Amino acid sequence: MRKILFSLIVMLIAAPVSSAWPQEVQVSRSNKTISVIATETVQADPDLAEIRVGYQNYGRTKEAAYEENTRIANLITKALLDAGIPKENIETQGIHLERISEGRDLPPEIRKERQFEASQSWTVRVGVRDAQKTVDIAVAAGANSVEDVSWTVKEPLALDAKAHSAALAKARSLADQITKGLGAKLGDLLFVSNEMSNSQTRVRRFYKTVEISVAAPPPPPQLTLFPQKVRQEAAVHAVFALE
Repeated sequence: MRKILFSLIVMLIAAPVSSAWPQEVQVSRSNKTISVIATETVQADPDLAEIRVGYQNYGRTKEAAYEENTRIANLITKALLDAGIPKENIETQGIHLERISEGRDLPPEIRKERQFEASQSWTVRVGVRDAQKTVDIAVAAGANSVEDVSWTVKEPLALDAKAHSAALAKARSLADQITKGLGAKLGDLLFVSNEMSNSQTRVRRFYKTVEISVAAPPPPPQLTLFPQKVRQEAAVHAVFALE
C-alpha cells in the first residue's frame, strides 16, 4: 500500500500539482527528506524613476548639425539643473554625429538640408512624483525624444528579501501538502539556498532625490505618467525533514 500511495503522489506531482505550482519536488524515502524548489513574485510601488530624453537634429554641414545640437542640448540640461535636479542625477546616455546615407528616400530639397544628423540623449533620475514634471521641463527646453520610463525602488535588496521569504513560505506549504499525502509529517527546515533571482529592479548607486521647483509652468498639454509596479521574482531550494 505504501508503494502504491507513493506512486500516486508522484503522479500528482507530475500533473495537476505542477500546473498549479510551477515548481520542482523530490521526495527521498532513504534519508527521510523532501526537497522543494519554489518561486514567488512580489511587487511594490516605485520610489524612483529613470527617464530618458534626447534631442535629434539635421544640418547641411557637419559643423551646422553639431552646433545646433550642442545649443539645444545645453538648454535642456540647463533647464533640468535650474529645476533643482542634481548634476549627478543626469547622465549622458548616447551621442552621435554622422553623415546621412544617400540611400534615404527624401525629396531633393529636404536631402539638401539633411546632409548630417546629430543627436544626444540623457538618463535623468528623480523621485516618482517628479517624473512627469521632469519630462515636461525637458520637452519645453527643446527635447524632441522621450523614451520609456523605468520605475524602480530605493531599497531593491529589501524587495529581493521579501520575494525570497515569500518563495520559502510557498516551498514549505507545498512540502506540507505532499508530506500529508504520504501519510507523514513535515519536520524542520534542513537546508535552503537561493536558486535564482529575476528582478525588474536594478541595484544602482544611491543618489539624492529633490523637490523640483519650476519658475514657470510648461505650456499645455501636459504629459500624464502612470507609474508601474516594481516586480521581484525569487526562487529557493529548500530541504525539509520527514517525520
